[in-house]
Amino acid sequence: FQAQVVNYSLQIGREFVTYQVQEGKHVEFRCKRRHEQGCQWRIRCAYFRKYALWKITEIEEPHSCERHG
Repeated sequence: FQAQVVNYSLQIGREFVTYQVQEGKHVEFRCKRRHEQGCQWRIRCAYFRKYALWKITEIEEPHSCERHG
């Protein structure tokens, strides 16, 4: 899942920070400019053992920050 978030970051020209991780259970990424520009973008996913895959459980869009070069 992290590799997909990195690819997305490169495509849209914005940086993310891994904010909250509980190994093998869930992970949350937030916009790197959350504090300096007030961008509320974030994505959270959880691992569902029953299906053996990661699923997005929450997403807050859109980005309200400026793109980086």
